[in-house]
Amino acid sequence: MKKLLLILLLSQVAINISAQEDALLENLTSLLVENDNEQGTLFIQETIHDLVQNPINLNTSSEQQLLDCGLFSPYQVYGIIRYRTDMGNFFTIYEMASIPGFQKDKLKKIVPLLTFSNTELTNNRAGKGMILSNIYRKYPTSDAYHSSDSTQAIYPGSPFKISSRFKYNLGEKIMFGCAFEKDAGELAFNQWKPEHLIGYIRYSPGTFLKNITIGNFRLHTGIGLVHGLGFSSSGDGVQLNGFRTNFSKAFASTAEYSYYRGAIAEFTIKKWSITVYYSLKTEDISLFGINDSTQIYNLLDAKRETGLHLTASEQKGRDLAKQHSSGFSLNRDHKHFNYGISGSASTMLSGDALLDSIPFLANATSNSGNLSAYAIGYGEKFEVFAEYALNKTLSPALLIGWNFKLNPALDSYGSFRYYHPDYTGQIPNSYASGSNIENETGLNLGVLISPFDRAKIHLDNDLCYMLSESYYLTTSGFKVRSKAELNYSFQNGPDVTVRYTFRQWYVDDASNHPGVEIPAIKTKEQWRFHYSYPISESLKITGRMEWAITDPYKFGFLIYQQIQVKHNEWLSLTYRILLFDIDSWDNRIYCYEPGVRYSFLFPSYYGKGIRNSLVLSSKLSRWVTLRFRLGYMHYANKWKTGSGNDVRNGDQQLETEFQLQLSF
Repeated sequence: MKKLLLILLLSQVAINISAQEDALLENLTSLLVENDNEQGTLFIQETIHDLVQNPINLNTSSEQQLLDCGLFSPYQVYGIIRYRTDMGNFFTIYEMASIPGFQKDKLKKIVPLLTFSNTELTNNRAGKGMILSNIYRKYPTSDAYHSSDSTQAIYPGSPFKISSRFKYNLGEKIMFGCAFEKDAGELAFNQWKPEHLIGYIRYSPGTFLKNITIGNFRLHTGIGLVHGLGFSSSGDGVQLNGFRTNFSKAFASTAEYSYYRGAIAEFTIKKWSITVYYSLKTEDISLFGINDSTQIYNLLDAKRETGLHLTASEQKGRDLAKQHSSGFSLNRDHKHFNYGISGSASTMLSGDALLDSIPFLANATSNSGNLSAYAIGYGEKFEVFAEYALNKTLSPALLIGWNFKLNPALDSYGSFRYYHPDYTGQIPNSYASGSNIENETGLNLGVLISPFDRAKIHLDNDLCYMLSESYYLTTSGFKVRSKAELNYSFQNGPDVTVRYTFRQWYVDDASNHPGVEIPAIKTKEQWRFHYSYPISESLKITGRMEWAITDPYKFGFLIYQQIQVKHNEWLSLTYRILLFDIDSWDNRIYCYEPGVRYSFLFPSYYGKGIRNSLVLSSKLSRWVTLRFRLGYMHYANKWKTGSGNDVRNGDQQLETEFQLQLSF
């Protein structure tokens, strides 16, 4: 009776949780894409897709399983276990709001990843597998696929993009998977090797040897200064929100770089965990500028990261070097804190005849190394964390942050980061923390205010200084990012968000505008109005209006209307119509678009035109699911579309994608 009264009381709290996977993906990935971190976004999307398909069972998962899933801090896991002991099984998400360490706005983000069944899920039993195959085509065919009597086609392969994934769980302890992909314009095989083929076997006995993976894997250590998986460390604050700080992920993805190939093992001894790994992976090398004998050439800097092998130069740079990597991490987990150290090293070796023929590169090597130490403290109303790292040249990186819940209506956070211009991580996916592109020193402060039921205000301000030139800036200087966001959820009505963002940075624009003061100050402002209205369990409408203004006087807007219909579990439909009028690339607007499973659709819009998109999903049986995506773009100001080699005639583009999923 006591528990029933608690459930009824908490059910009156207007959490307005949405189980829409697309909304979850958009919220977690928008910032990464706006900062050009596509690989980090791909990782988060694949992780969310996996958890949506295999949600965490709060009633049957062990303490270790709750820690390993990556959603909860040790303090939160302690609260879940104690609640189950005192109150029994969970029945609804509303009960979690009463556990110290959980907050309603964060529960909204993870609810699609949880289940409350009192028995083990079917997909955790022996014999759970999936085959997922895609075929994608864009029309019209670009000029790069055409040849004549005097010239060969720039792209040697077909215009179809083909991919396939396979995953199988043999009971609870053994899983294996693989993935193949051929991008549009690539050959399916190069020198009798598949264009992109990766896979793994993972064994998880769950005792002293927690798990071992042979094949391809990803890795995250500490807060991400050495091995980062794409979590943002600026722009919107460093908020760990209970995410696990050390984990490896067996990797079978169409993401074509930033992964290891070898073996990784994780051991546990009481509250201690140890991770060791070794990797040997062939790498593509950029040959641009390689004939300059006066240049000190670093093979690590020359590593290509697109994974594309379309043109002749990309083909020649394929697999020219081998990268050896190894490392370890030692971590201590406690209810109220985590701490640990990690170390990693990599060596890039040439040995290909093409490179060895260049005298100053014969048998060239390049080395890198990193050491870091981190600590994280958890409590009912606080979270504090810090990590310090050094690379081979003793260039440091420092990240310090905090998150305090001052009262039920006010949550505050902040972080300070310092990155030496020469600091790089082993796999630099974290924005600002692992790459020379965005190394910066700065301070971030933000507050989350809940002035009354169903309303939330988010204020965030980030000030940073970049010490050297970069991809984004052509001169050193300050960069400011500010955001003000109001969210209100009407009772039995729509969820509405109004957001304003402001960015300001220095840029050397003299080459484009002679006479402009150096350095010039550039600004960009964006306004967004977004609503989502679940009219019924089977019908949901979503809409957005967004404006962007870039100095000097460049203006753009984007507006869309979307409808989602789920007739039953066997058929669902999503249709969107989008209009845009954006006058320059600097003023581009990013907008997440629903797609088939595991698809990456977060395009940036500029120019003037209209886009229609349609996604159909049909579950023909418990074993077979078909998905289809159609995208149609019509430009009002272009007679050619695309760029570089991929130029297409006409003012229209059509995209089709078919996906077949077999579950067994």
